[in-house]
Amino acid sequence: MTTIDDIRAIIDQMDEACVRLLAERFHLAVATARLKPEIQDAVREEEVLRHVETLIADTPNPQFYRDLFARILAESKRLQEEETKK
Repeated sequence: MTTIDDIRAIIDQMDEACVRLLAERFHLAVATARLKPEIQDAVREEEVLRHVETLIADTPNPQFYRDLFARILAESKRLQEEETKK
């Protein structure tokens, strides 16, 4: 039998995985700052967002994911800008 504590433990694990994955993504985004001539890359951003659209088609609230990834991209650019000032 599954209890609320069991479910919460799984949610906690998922939260931890999300944080780890985002930290890794941001680390990789910073690494790309050293490899590209400009931080702003509209073509790549559009590719990312188009890919996200394919992933969220069947989710209950696609706009949530659009907003989330817009924020992730904004933070990635902020971190890249910070990196280039070092």
